[in-house]
Amino acid sequence: MWIGRLVDGAMVDQALLGAGYSVADGLLVDGEVHVWAMAASDHVLHHGTVTDSEFTDHGPISVDGEVFEGFIDPDVFRLPDGRLGLVAVNGTRRTPGPICLLASLDGQAFETVGVLLDEADVQDPSVVLADDWVLAVKVYGHETVRVLLGAPEKGFREVAEVPGGDPDLTMLDDGTLRLTVCGPGSLMTYASASGTTWRVAGPIGVQTCGPSTVTGTDLLLHLPKPGQGGALVLGSPGSPQAPGSSAATPPPLDSPEPPAPDRSLDHHMSGDAAWIGPTICTSNGVFFQPPAFGVVPGEPLADPTATVLDDGRVRLYAYAQGIGLVSAISDDGRTFTEEPGVRIPGTDAGQPRVWRLPDGRWRMYVSKVKDIASFTSEDGLAFTRDPGSRLTASEAGLPAISSPSIVEVEPGFWRMYYSTLAMPGSGPGGKRSGSATSTDLLEWTVEPGWRLGEGAPYLTDSAEHPFPVVAADGSVSLFYGKFRAASVDAPDGLWRATSTDGLNFTEEAYTGLYFGNDPEVLLLPSGDRIIYYGDFDPSIGGKLLSADCTEW
Repeated sequence: MWIGRLVDGAMVDQALLGAGYSVADGLLVDGEVHVWAMAASDHVLHHGTVTDSEFTDHGPISVDGEVFEGFIDPDVFRLPDGRLGLVAVNGTRRTPGPICLLASLDGQAFETVGVLLDEADVQDPSVVLADDWVLAVKVYGHETVRVLLGAPEKGFREVAEVPGGDPDLTMLDDGTLRLTVCGPGSLMTYASASGTTWRVAGPIGVQTCGPSTVTGTDLLLHLPKPGQGGALVLGSPGSPQAPGSSAATPPPLDSPEPPAPDRSLDHHMSGDAAWIGPTICTSNGVFFQPPAFGVVPGEPLADPTATVLDDGRVRLYAYAQGIGLVSAISDDGRTFTEEPGVRIPGTDAGQPRVWRLPDGRWRMYVSKVKDIASFTSEDGLAFTRDPGSRLTASEAGLPAISSPSIVEVEPGFWRMYYSTLAMPGSGPGGKRSGSATSTDLLEWTVEPGWRLGEGAPYLTDSAEHPFPVVAADGSVSLFYGKFRAASVDAPDGLWRATSTDGLNFTEEAYTGLYFGNDPEVLLLPSGDRIIYYGDFDPSIGGKLLSADCTEW
């Protein structure tokens, strides 16, 4: 959860308020900034205050005298009677909705007022009280924001739609209504005099999402997009992070003269809309997202890995935040059905990669920050931890290690690719990919040098979560995530590098899968290949997607 100032359509004075919080909203109360946000620790809405850029969590809110886990996507404002109003989504159902209205005197203890919008498939409500109540909501599963006018006692009618997600409504000093939404490459703003008709007001040049104005201030709460350790000002060479560095300390929020923002957006736009070069993949869209597998909306569902079973079906595994490693089954590798139970519970199976052993069993390689561990299963459902580590970060020459992916080089000889583990607050950029070999799939020996990233002989941009594909001629492709600390012409997301020997990767191509990461390529029984990957939307959580590519 980050906070910054909006100055003339640009973000300045950014500060990290706290890790483990999402979908926040804020309000100035008696000269003090109050914040309400989802806490990953207990999946409950928490209330806190901000003083001198420091966030103090006062604990979970109560609803009608009890702590309730069901409300998500908060938006707080002043009710006509002076109380604090809270609109939030009922997240206990399979799809989000309806939107409920709560009230409080102190921001900690709320009571139910009623249902504000009795509809399903709506989320991320934001409210402004003008002549009428103006309500913006995101349509579940679509990048569409609806704007409605009305009041609690008489209902609401839709008056407009705009593209985007994570809507935030606020009233400016001159009475103009501003709607900020999350777009593909930056935040986009719209303006309206009455809430009925809206015009494009322009972009906010940062790679971030989840915008929320702290009402009564020029502060904006936000959530950086995946791979970002803080929003990056598009076109600014002085971004908040440097490759491999920890989060920078910005000027305090009460700085009287914030630095002038860089407006040079014409040369360094990120996102699909700015990329005019070739791409090799086409996304098939989302096939799982929260609340699938019981994941709380807004939390991660990530790291897909898959295998073909003896009967031709495909089993896919994924990491579900707060639950563990879960699985799903498919007849065609494209449409999946959740399987009951948990394959590996808790946090023991982050960034998993499944591999079929020569004896028919399955081994699940997982990332444990300082080492790569493994679990083995007879049936692909019940896994038992293998003794010891497969490879340690220190052996690999990394501070933290992740994403073990394996390819068989020749019978009885395997190569594993791995990368730097992105730690919270480390920021984008600075990731490297290396390799190790094994003759038994248990003991691994690191190979000299780096395959991708700093120190590699050819492709030195940041590279994480590599996944190998071997062509018929023996050449190797690595699909990987590229996220950099400075805005550049080529977009962040999934890339593909090629090598004739699996060690020296000399050429790369953008897949077209913007901000995708955690790739896994599977050869289907049909003979076609498919790539599974992840993305993240703070209002939804982790999304699992698939794509088809013209080059593998």
